[in-house]
Amino acid sequence: MRGETDTTVAKADWFDALRELNSLIAHAHDVESFAIALADYLCRTFDATAASLVLVDPRTDELVFHTARGVPSTCLNQLRLNRGEGVAGWVCEHHQTVNIPDARQDPRFCTRVDQNTGFFTRSLMCAPLYRPDLVEGAVEVLNRADGEPFSAEQAAFLAMIAEQVQLLVTTVSLIAGLQRRNSELTTLIQIDRAVNAVHDLDALLGTILAAAADVAQAAGSSMVLADDRGELTFFHAVGPAKAQLVGVKIDRGRGVVGHCIATGQPVYVPNAYEDTRFLPDVDAQTGFRTTSLLAVPLVTEAGTIGALEVVNLPEVDDADELVGLMEAFASQAAVALERAQMSRQLEARVESATHALRETNISLSNESAKLTAMINQMADAVIMMDLDGRLLLVNDAARRLFALGPEPLEGQLALAVENVSLAVALAVPDTPPEGVEIAIDHPEPRIVRVHAETVISENGPIGKAVVCTDITELKELATIRTELISFVSHELRTPLTSIKGFVSALLSDARLQEADHRTFVKIIDHECDRLRRMVSDLLCMTRLDSGRALDVCWQQFDLVGLVEHVVEAQRVYSPGHNLVTELKTDVLVVEADQDKLEQVLVNLVNNAIKYSSSDSTVTIGLEPAGEQVRLTVRDQGFGIAPEELPQLFQQYGRLAEAERRRIRGSGLGLYLTKHLVEAHGGRIEVESELGAGSIFTVTVPLRRRWIGE
Repeated sequence: MRGETDTTVAKADWFDALRELNSLIAHAHDVESFAIALADYLCRTFDATAASLVLVDPRTDELVFHTARGVPSTCLNQLRLNRGEGVAGWVCEHHQTVNIPDARQDPRFCTRVDQNTGFFTRSLMCAPLYRPDLVEGAVEVLNRADGEPFSAEQAAFLAMIAEQVQLLVTTVSLIAGLQRRNSELTTLIQIDRAVNAVHDLDALLGTILAAAADVAQAAGSSMVLADDRGELTFFHAVGPAKAQLVGVKIDRGRGVVGHCIATGQPVYVPNAYEDTRFLPDVDAQTGFRTTSLLAVPLVTEAGTIGALEVVNLPEVDDADELVGLMEAFASQAAVALERAQMSRQLEARVESATHALRETNISLSNESAKLTAMINQMADAVIMMDLDGRLLLVNDAARRLFALGPEPLEGQLALAVENVSLAVALAVPDTPPEGVEIAIDHPEPRIVRVHAETVISENGPIGKAVVCTDITELKELATIRTELISFVSHELRTPLTSIKGFVSALLSDARLQEADHRTFVKIIDHECDRLRRMVSDLLCMTRLDSGRALDVCWQQFDLVGLVEHVVEAQRVYSPGHNLVTELKTDVLVVEADQDKLEQVLVNLVNNAIKYSSSDSTVTIGLEPAGEQVRLTVRDQGFGIAPEELPQLFQQYGRLAEAERRRIRGSGLGLYLTKHLVEAHGGRIEVESELGAGSIFTVTVPLRRRWIGE
């Protein structure tokens, strides 16, 4: 038997091993490269012959081996186990670290892995990558090189390593989610531009359906239109059965897509052949087998005209989010169809007007009136001029966009209309199909996409048509997205840089004293807490954005101790401020979510420090108030203007004073704080005087309130 001093990783070496792990995490750019480096690190650290990183695939809930050392990687890499299968599956299910000295005698061991790789597992340790409410995988170390089983101390140290690895996996998943949302938004913007610029309806619908299938990760997508006779026809499709599907007809109201059109509501069917609404006749005609599908209605001003359908989707984590994305694609397809129909109607009207011109000027007048009415119903601003610059048509949308008023403008010279914004738009020369963007200031600052084109008849140019689309909200959304990504990147980089700096100092400077070591490690610990809070904030924001309630982990703890802990940590971050506590009791036990109340207090104290001068005082108060407890944070900062108080707790709300002083922020802190407080059944209030500071007051119950109390 080996003694306690024979362990591969002695306690004296743990700090060096953790420093090396932190260095790996700091240089990690993606899960795959990190997994390779991690496997080598684990084998060196524990003198083992093999190691692997196992992650949960959120789409299938399977366990996936991402890499391994010591076994044939071509056999093990990407190998999948069912949830709960094998030692790794048991660890993920029970959230416990295991140390198995004899794998073949343990009923949890899965021999299928060894059979696939040709590797023989004697002993192993496995620790979960776990955070509250979610297991993301596990790390596994196999077969000590000396043939002995692993020690209990080694298993405990592996659990510590798993905690650090889990932070990286969570961060990478978060960044991947942000990139996916950015890609989806970019796709929608590109489709929107195509709807306004592409005149080939078949090509445009193909682009929309392909993008919908790509975003949904579906095998194919299709568009079904309803006719006046009550039949539904597959009008367009992309995917493996496109040729067989286009033109197939079904009776109105039949099948999932018929139900969607009849009710005007989205329908998600995860198991097609288990749903009574599903119509297998279409599969029989096309030779395609449908496993799952999602149908959303195509809605125009005339009502529901059809449906957009995506089929054979992977497992859907958030059906509401997917439905929202598909509804956006359906809306764009409906606009394209409606514009194509309007274009066909316009062509018909023009032909009719040409014929009526030969017969009578009265018919021409009537058709012209109809055309004007149609253009007036368009959402885009339309302005038409003759070659002399006289206005021929200004639709209602143009009057609203440029604040032109109700008086008639037709027949007037465009230059005679005293409107600078209109003059700027009309001065745009002929544009490419995608148009050009301009900024106007009247009646309010807006960003407008302009399509301008000279109208040419058989005899040459006869005038100019200008179509303006207000894209201000799209631009603001893009700006908010860019600023949020920039802020998150900056805020994540700052603590990582600090951690890296102090770790480098600890590794390279032998002159440091033990007290310096403790100080540096304490700062590193604080920065890790800061990273954890930022990741927690972002995860809470994701839940709120998806419409889900925040989870509250109720527990009893001393609120006085929590306040003192937060204040002490903030003193490290901002030594220039004078942080004062006014605690009306020595101990105050509450029943609440300790982590979330810590987020609330950290956010409020951080704000007080950020929006006040470095030599000022920030006072943190705590007192019981009957069946409630009251927390206050008072600063001597810049204060808040009365007109800005209503938007203080709104998402992306930013104060004018913060913008003027160039104080960085995402506009999410107080918004999240309000929701965290309300999740406890509490409330948050603010009193402020411009130039004199602010007082934020949080009131929460002393104990959990049950329904009916």
